[in-house]
Amino acid sequence: MAEGKGGKPSSRIAFKTRKNIYVRPEDAQIWERAEQLAGESLSQLVADQLRKYVAERERQATGFERIVVEAIVKGAVPAGPWDREVRKVSFYGRWLVGEPVKRQDLTAGVYEKAVFDGDMHLYGVALTRRGKIAVLELDKAEGTQYGEPPYLKLYDSLQAADQDGVPHFILDQAAAALNTELVDELDI
Repeated sequence: MAEGKGGKPSSRIAFKTRKNIYVRPEDAQIWERAEQLAGESLSQLVADQLRKYVAERERQATGFERIVVEAIVKGAVPAGPWDREVRKVSFYGRWLVGEPVKRQDLTAGVYEKAVFDGDMHLYGVALTRRGKIAVLELDKAEGTQYGEPPYLKLYDSLQAADQDGVPHFILDQAAAALNTELVDELDI
């Protein structure tokens, strides 16, 4: 911290505003081309790329990855075509429950995880980077006259997913992955 009046610490942080970057001679041509294509200052372009780099490294450090699923999305998301029809959608999170799933006619780039419920459905549970619980529900009869489309439902908590009917044993696995328990509190 910088010193303020009377030698007391100031809440202002002093920044060095100038940074010099050494460019190797063999990289000079790419820097020149980047400057031509940037449409903005080269320092702004470098800062933007550094922001993306830092954000990606921070996501990796937290264990979050880019999750891509193909489903109808329900829950606390902005309105869009993804809440009416099966679409390829992505978010940053980490899978809590599930094994890799191979569905019929799956779009390239989709990597879903789920476990079988013993009946006709598979469920995958992920924690989003914003702390939501994302539950992927797949119907084994999908693509037939009896099957339902896949859904990605977003919840504020495991308890909310439980109240919506997600199988308790699936949510128990998610709770274990989060080092917690899904317990029904009785007021008796």
